[in-house]
Amino acid sequence: MKMTYGLLDGMVLHYPPLQHDSTGVPQHGINIAVTPEDQKEKKRKIDANYRQRCKIRKEELGINLQILREENAHLKRENESCRKENDSMAQKLQSKEVEIGNLKREIGNSKKVISNQEICWNHCHKTLLCNN
Repeated sequence: MKMTYGLLDGMVLHYPPLQHDSTGVPQHGINIAVTPEDQKEKKRKIDANYRQRCKIRKEELGINLQILREENAHLKRENESCRKENDSMAQKLQSKEVEIGNLKREIGNSKKVISNQEICWNHCHKTLLCNN
């Protein structure tokens, strides 16, 4: 046990966390060897790194923007093509619906003609059988 002669009895000493300087040497508390010029240089480097990261990010965003613009233009062309195809198919569908309606009327008319022919044939057949 350390002898403090009553001055620090019962007190626990606290030290700031252990820090390392740029050379890797551990230091306690404030490093008084760091000059204001060193601090300015460190800040300049940090600021330069930040500006470089911003520049790189801006370039990446510009590239991504160009890619998205090209993709958007491609999708607009494809969309226009699909609209034209849809309009064309709608016209064909309408034309086919008219054609189907005409064919149904023809079928109905043909059924009437066939029915009339069957009636005539049955009548003629009966007439021939009766006359014989």
